[in-house]
Amino acid sequence: MQMGIVPATAGLATISRMIEPSKVFRLAFESTPVTHADVLAVSAAGWGGVNSHVVLTGLPENMRKVQSNGRLPPGYKSAALKAPRTAMDPKSMLLHTVITVMTQCASDALGVAIDKDTDLQGAGFDSRIFVEVTNLVAQRLCQPPIG
Repeated sequence: MQMGIVPATAGLATISRMIEPSKVFRLAFESTPVTHADVLAVSAAGWGGVNSHVVLTGLPENMRKVQSNGRLPPGYKSAALKAPRTAMDPKSMLLHTVITVMTQCASDALGVAIDKDTDLQGAGFDSRIFVEVTNLVAQRLCQPPIG
């Protein structure tokens, strides 16, 4: 907003069928000019369960930053803000997500931490727990998508 441009959203090619075309808002298919009077909604969702939503408005004239020198403050570590990237293909990523959710659900149902070396039967995993875990996994994986 400070520079008057919203960068294009990576990977955005079409509008979801869930969005009414008659609604008055713009999506950032390409770099989009904005003014301080505009209101921006920004959402982010990640495979690991990180979901963020924020609404931004412009600042009053007397609070706007006029110019930036482009330098980071001393001690600021920009590398700490960079999310790790994986080279996983989509199928492997989906499998990893399902295994992670199943492990979390089994841990929740049994009340103990589960990992790849856990003796599930020794931890109390039986047919009743199996049904509970299956239902938990279905609930967590089948939630409606955001956006």
